[in-house]
Amino acid sequence: MPLAVAGVALVAWWIFPKDTTAPAPIERGALTYAYTTVGFESVNALGGARHTYPGTTRIAVHRTSCGRLLVWRPLRDRSTAYELCGGTLRSIREVHEFFGQRDRRTYRCAAGASLRSGWRCTFKDTTEVARGGVVGHERVDGIETVHVRLTTRITGGTEGAGTRDFWLRRSDGFPIRLAATNDNATPSIIGRVHYRERYELELRPRIAGATGP
Repeated sequence: MPLAVAGVALVAWWIFPKDTTAPAPIERGALTYAYTTVGFESVNALGGARHTYPGTTRIAVHRTSCGRLLVWRPLRDRSTAYELCGGTLRSIREVHEFFGQRDRRTYRCAAGASLRSGWRCTFKDTTEVARGGVVGHERVDGIETVHVRLTTRITGGTEGAGTRDFWLRRSDGFPIRLAATNDNATPSIIGRVHYRERYELELRPRIAGATGP
């Protein structure tokens, strides 16, 4: 998903650039699953900044009236949330923050969107389309999964491309392993801001502070 770093405040940041991040807080009121994690996100604006994700991150599962909301939050100001209604993907919510500038987006998805077959989701003037599907069935740490591979393209106000791989538990579609790449660019008052992200997650055994599946 894209990141927009823009606004009048960028003029001040150009003179006194500062970028900070912090660990994610523990989600309350949700089942929480721990994942071994390797990854980062970065931008080239204001001399560049990079956020390395911690070795353990979590996905919180919130029950909704229709299904569930899966929230991955590796850092305090970085999260991705998938809103699912049964097998249908209703929205994708993204939060990023660099240099104190937060970018928050909720992409509403068209009918037929899902983690298994792809999606077409839109936020304002930006649309992300993911195409692909199931490429195989694999065992991940003894769990039977369906491996889904998608390629994504972003058009409109932000432009770019990426990939998504999900290893979904065959019994209920819960993500056991995830991997993603994101490369995109967004116009701003200081020129095009390039965003890059890479991550791999794998469900780990139960640890303190986390509830296993």
